[in-house]
Amino acid sequence: MTIEPIREQDVAEVAALDRKVWGEAAASRQQIQSRAATFREGSLVARLPSGGIVGYAVVQRVAHLSTGSWDEQTDGGLIARTHRPDGRLIYGVNLSVLPEGARHGASRALIDHVYETFVARGPCAGIGLGSRLPGFARWARENGSDVRRYLARRAGSLSRDPELRIYEKNGFRLLWELPQYFEDPESLNHGALILRNT
Repeated sequence: MTIEPIREQDVAEVAALDRKVWGEAAASRQQIQSRAATFREGSLVARLPSGGIVGYAVVQRVAHLSTGSWDEQTDGGLIARTHRPDGRLIYGVNLSVLPEGARHGASRALIDHVYETFVARGPCAGIGLGSRLPGFARWARENGSDVRRYLARRAGSLSRDPELRIYEKNGFRLLWELPQYFEDPESLNHGALILRNT
């Protein structure tokens, strides 16, 4: 598997991949093209030796991390107004991986590529991103809607939330909750800001 910047001829395939992963919340062709035009090095695909694309990740450079919604932090997913070429932090905009890509470790490969390129060997101090909390709605039905209590639940050193746990296994740590972060019924629209800097 190779990780490389998206090409113009990849846009249709990436748009189809994103629809398979995110459904109606998928990135539009306009968003995919705007991201690549704004920060090509931050729009990446995971490609199998056969040439098929099984993963797509987008990051932008920012000056600071915030508690804003995904729309606010990413210029509605376009990044044209939120990317800062001299920003000292990387902010994760999108990560989409097909099941076939997951079997080949595409998520880890994309995350590691971003870390190595922009943090380990590059100018940035860390990678921040907002994680969905897909276990929260089910938990909240029985335990109340206190997202801080939910985030405090651990299984050993890892979160009990399935998505947050995946990121923690990839070196991220929890910073704070993000109310009204992203429209997602499983998360009750909440998210968690996480950071990898080592």
